[in-house]
Amino acid sequence: MFGPEVLERYPHGWFVCKSERIDSGGTRDKRVQCLDLAGRAYQCLDESARPTLRFGTKPAATTKSSAREYDDQYQRNAPTMPQVLHAAIIVENLPLSLYVKPPILIDSEQELAHSLHALSTAAWVALDTEFLRERTYRARLCLVQIATPDVLVCVDPLRVDVAPLLEALYQPTLLKVLHSARQDLEVLYDVRGAVLSPIFDTQIAAALTGPEDQIGYGALVERLTGHRLDKQATRTDWSQRPLTDAQLAYARDDVHYLREVYAQLAARLEALERRDWLDEECAAMTDPALYAADPAQAWRRIRAGQHLGSEAQQRLAALAEWRERTARERDLPRGWIVKDPALIELASNPPQNLAALAQHAGMTPAIVRKWGSELLARLNAAAVSPPRRLWENPARPDIVQAALLKRWSDRVKALADAEGLSATLLATRHDLQELLLTGDGRLARGWRKEYLGDELSRERAGAMQT
Repeated sequence: MFGPEVLERYPHGWFVCKSERIDSGGTRDKRVQCLDLAGRAYQCLDESARPTLRFGTKPAATTKSSAREYDDQYQRNAPTMPQVLHAAIIVENLPLSLYVKPPILIDSEQELAHSLHALSTAAWVALDTEFLRERTYRARLCLVQIATPDVLVCVDPLRVDVAPLLEALYQPTLLKVLHSARQDLEVLYDVRGAVLSPIFDTQIAAALTGPEDQIGYGALVERLTGHRLDKQATRTDWSQRPLTDAQLAYARDDVHYLREVYAQLAARLEALERRDWLDEECAAMTDPALYAADPAQAWRRIRAGQHLGSEAQQRLAALAEWRERTARERDLPRGWIVKDPALIELASNPPQNLAALAQHAGMTPAIVRKWGSELLARLNAAAVSPPRRLWENPARPDIVQAALLKRWSDRVKALADAEGLSATLLATRHDLQELLLTGDGRLARGWRKEYLGDELSRERAGAMQT
């Protein structure tokens, strides 16, 4: 029933006390052993951190003395680190938990393994990442912060293999709570090769429950909790080691307050019956196509290319694909290979030789020396391909349609103000124009269709008939 194995001391000062359930008919010896375990854990807590304990259905007459009866016996064996993660004592089927924070920074596999226990029993986890992307093609993951209702830790992926952590995070039954999740999802996609889901994005949730569009984390925390975050480490090199206390405090706050933000926003969404809206928006963010960098589609990143002619767009696509592959192979930022304006210039006015290439804006001697021949080869290959326009010429509304579009825009703003949500999230001008001209788009699907799109589609059909 109870034995030496019920109290296990983990290397970094965590204690886990486990016992079998003791029914109301439990013997006195069992109860004494249970209090014995509680006493060992209890004495490890600082005086100010000692909570009121309940044994059975009644509070202990003198809780501290109940635990301290065993102080003398175990004083000489008391651990030097006053940290207790979890002491689960079950008396008469009543679980009791003692909790003190574990070390915030996890930088060993052993500590990580013990930390993952909290994830295995959690329904949701607050999550954030810190990364560095200024000098590499893919962002370098430098820190992962996780927080459940009971545990908050920062995991150092530069010191620890995070594969077990990702295995736990990627469980489909675990809800991941993030703020402005797109970049975090991209970074984790590059590490894992899959998109993290399901997620709860608090930035989107805030827009669905208030007028702010794309509100920052600090502003949202201050609005909901009244706490103003320290922004000293906003611009910092997260790859440096050791991490400073200021960096760890900043990283900790990114998930510490996210728990309360999540609780409040989730409750508001339920009250407004908009949780399905959030789930739909977050599901769209977990589409793998958003994060798979296909070199053949790299031209889409260079939006200025839509103003070029068909032949120039063809050349731009060839150059963009070459740059994407080169940057990936050399693990360098795209702009370190050739910048976007230089690609636009080459596609618009293709040079015929290296001397002419060197005269183009943005073509430094180093670029011409390293990649000049490859750039010319790509341009020549594009010249013999059938020209095709990559960006379609956007249709423009006529006078009647423009007037209807203006009325729709005013209606969206008034509706958003009345309902207390972001007008931009409800429908952008692009959304309205797409529905007006094509009958398709975000307003023709999902919650937007039911909330507003069907009504606008009927108006569109009436306008087209007249």
